[in-house]
Amino acid sequence: MFNENNIKKWIISLPILGVFSTSIILVFSFINQTNMSYKKDIEELEIIYTHNAKKIAQDRINNLINIINKDKTLFENMPQNQYKKHIQSLLNSIRFENNGYIFTYDFKGNTISHIKPSLVGKNRWNLEKNGKKLVQQIVKDGQKENGHFMQYTATVNPNTNLPAKKISYIKKLDNLDWIIGTGIYVEDLDRVIKDKEAKFNQELDSTIKLTLQIAIAVTLIGILVMIALSNNIYTIIQRYKKILAHKNENLEAQVKERTKEQDVLLSLFNEADTVLFKWDFKTNKLVYVSSSIYQILGFTEKEFLSASIKYGDCIHRDDFDSYKTQYQTAISQNNQYYEHKPYRVITKNDEIKWIHDYTLFVKDENEEITYLVGYLTDITLLKEHDKVMFEQSKMASLGEMIGNIAHQWRQPLSTITTAASGLKLHKELNIMTDESFISAINGIMRNSNYLSETIDDFKNYIKNDQSQEKFILKDVLNKNLLLLEGNIKTNHIDIIKDFDNDIEFYGNQHELMQVSMNIINNSIDILKTKNPTSDKFIFITTQKLDNSIVIQMRDNAGGIPNDIIDKIFEPYFTTKHQSQGTGLGLYMAHNLINSMNGDIFVTNLEYSHNDIKYTGALFTIELPLQKT
Repeated sequence: MFNENNIKKWIISLPILGVFSTSIILVFSFINQTNMSYKKDIEELEIIYTHNAKKIAQDRINNLINIINKDKTLFENMPQNQYKKHIQSLLNSIRFENNGYIFTYDFKGNTISHIKPSLVGKNRWNLEKNGKKLVQQIVKDGQKENGHFMQYTATVNPNTNLPAKKISYIKKLDNLDWIIGTGIYVEDLDRVIKDKEAKFNQELDSTIKLTLQIAIAVTLIGILVMIALSNNIYTIIQRYKKILAHKNENLEAQVKERTKEQDVLLSLFNEADTVLFKWDFKTNKLVYVSSSIYQILGFTEKEFLSASIKYGDCIHRDDFDSYKTQYQTAISQNNQYYEHKPYRVITKNDEIKWIHDYTLFVKDENEEITYLVGYLTDITLLKEHDKVMFEQSKMASLGEMIGNIAHQWRQPLSTITTAASGLKLHKELNIMTDESFISAINGIMRNSNYLSETIDDFKNYIKNDQSQEKFILKDVLNKNLLLLEGNIKTNHIDIIKDFDNDIEFYGNQHELMQVSMNIINNSIDILKTKNPTSDKFIFITTQKLDNSIVIQMRDNAGGIPNDIIDKIFEPYFTTKHQSQGTGLGLYMAHNLINSMNGDIFVTNLEYSHNDIKYTGALFTIELPLQKT
């Protein structure tokens, strides 16, 4: 633990250590950079020196060959042997600065010229240096078209009488079949490098001394400044220490107050029809549940926390798969939270209740789930209320249905009455024939069957059947249109269908009939207020996607005003007169589609039909395909 005196010492010593460390780093960094620069300079110097040496050697040989070629024209009448001796004498007499000379060999390795007279005339074909036949290599490479450069260690440098590095240029003397060459000793390069190295070391020593002097001066200044500041800093620390102590006291008071508020908040959950819970995702254990769980399920919080009762065992078996699927889907999609569709639970007393819950995924810094925190609410009363509203909606629509049936029955009843009257008249006039009798009876039977079918369709519509079955989607929609046929024809509305004939759906066809009936009825109610001579359309299409079916219904009634389009699925919302609607139809349609795990939404749409532009409301229903 640091006390006040230690803090003072560290305030002074830490900057000093920092300055020293920085000085050492700068010195070593400078040495490294200077060393790299030195190596780069040496490499560039070697390249330049080597290039210059090659250029000098090549120029000497090429100039000498030009001289020999000119001599050949001067001595062209001289015998060959005498001419060779003349050229040999010339080559042995040539000297360049720093004891540069010409060496010459014929193609058999005989020495024609050399700085050492004792070697002239000797055969050096087998001369070996560093495992290589040196003269043989000279003869071979010298015959190349543009000559050849060689770099090797010479036998001896005449200036030092020591072996030395040498760069030579060799080339063939065409008219004599000799290989001539000259070399440049590179001991000057070594000397230059040593001079540069000495200069480098001198500069390096000077820079290190200067850097250390600067570091010492900065350190001393830092010590003086830190000593001057340490007392002020210490005073500031003491002042902030008192401030922090005061803030800690306030914070403790706030924590106690917040804890008290939290306890009050949790107590509200304990008394309400809402249950708060926390689940440890990694250990798969419930770590908290409010005592209000007892009001909903009849089991105590201790029973759930001890795992003697598991929440999953309380979920209705018919809803468990859907509950589990929604949970797994939310995790696989990396959602931050999810909301369960309403589902049923069975209480300790075997009562069935409806539950709605909302869960938040709490994640760590690695985006791994650590906890599930959420709440669940008893919505049984709301579901019962929805059921009452559903019945109200259905009863309200029965009046419209009876009106539709009345429209549809007028024509068949009129036909039956006419046929019966005709039979009676024919009988009284004694003009009855078998053909007229059979024709009249067939008409009566055909229209009677139609009336019976209408009654069956009406019965199917109003009965409360919750069974799930497979059915053809277009058949349900066609039954709806048949029930509404009288109202549709009376108001001169054209129904334009585009059905996929192969769509099969597994579910409750009576609920789907209720939904589509409400939407079509709304369109009819608006269209019949339009000018009787204007075009009136309702378009109905069905489509099958990969994992869902889509039903779309649109009209040309002008659309829904933008200020109310977001409210049409709310309960008791209606734009009709009180005598014409309850405002429950679309609300119940929305609830029924949600109970099928589907979606329903509405938009206004501008479109063209027969090259005429129209505006209307487009209702879209999307339902997931389910396995039977």
